[in-house]
Amino acid sequence: MTQISPTVSVVLPAFNAAATIAEAIRSVLAQSFDDFELLVCDDFSQDETVSQVREFSDTRIRLIRNESNSGPGESRDRAIAIARGPWIAFLDADDAWAPDRLERLLAFASRQNVGMIFDDLLLCQQKAGRIVPWKPARLFPAKSGEPTEISLSKYLSGKTLLIKPLVSRSAITNLGLRHSARKYGEDAEFFIRLMQAGVSAWYVNIPLYHYRLTPGSLSTQVSRSERMTEMLYALNGELNFAAEVQGALKLKLARLKRKADYDRFLSELSRTGLRAAPGRLLQEPRLAVEFARRLPHAAMSRMRSWLHGSTGR
Repeated sequence: MTQISPTVSVVLPAFNAAATIAEAIRSVLAQSFDDFELLVCDDFSQDETVSQVREFSDTRIRLIRNESNSGPGESRDRAIAIARGPWIAFLDADDAWAPDRLERLLAFASRQNVGMIFDDLLLCQQKAGRIVPWKPARLFPAKSGEPTEISLSKYLSGKTLLIKPLVSRSAITNLGLRHSARKYGEDAEFFIRLMQAGVSAWYVNIPLYHYRLTPGSLSTQVSRSERMTEMLYALNGELNFAAEVQGALKLKLARLKRKADYDRFLSELSRTGLRAAPGRLLQEPRLAVEFARRLPHAAMSRMRSWLHGSTGR
């Protein structure tokens, strides 16, 4: 009997995600658009991730298991290789979707000739292990609710490289594109390569992707900024970026350096105490400017965490 292909193949890599993956899966199964398959690639987890997935009896779920820990990029590629839908959607194991996310993004995609389409993030904290909505993260200025084409230079100029798009599977397969072996920034690299190859990217400023802010050390945040910087430098050396993209890339690298320096400063203060702060800020005025710029956001984040008894970066 011929198997009918779904419209969307949802790709969900997972590593030691037992605490969150059930919530992620439930958010997919609750979609108002139900013509999908869910491809969960377990990356050799050492916890109960696999048993959590097997708790669901829905036939649309397909479980893939890596025989060793290969990283998120390889896990996504294994799922893409067996995907049957013309659209690929990406979801991380600690995040979730609004119930109408697939329906709305597909509706937008049908109105434009798009290779990929993505939305705003709804930043969420966690309370008692569950995701708690906090606030939307507006990625780009755009007319409310209307799709806007995003060039590669505009993507690099945005607040973050973190996007979770719906991508045409043919765009990926025609290019023979695979994720790199990087442990961080491999998804942003993948999308940059797609756009550099001419795949059109569209954005709609509605927060339908629920992004969980998880606790992380300041040293981890420094490392992430440095790894993203390393990835962008590598791409710049490999790809023939246009002058406009080069300009946007230069500004992005400068912002990443400021963030890494600032997070390193906060990490030092956590060890030495606040008494060292005035002297350090006087020595490096740029840190004082960054501190003043980030203070209101940090205060709001702390207040929200305190009010909701939740945790987050």
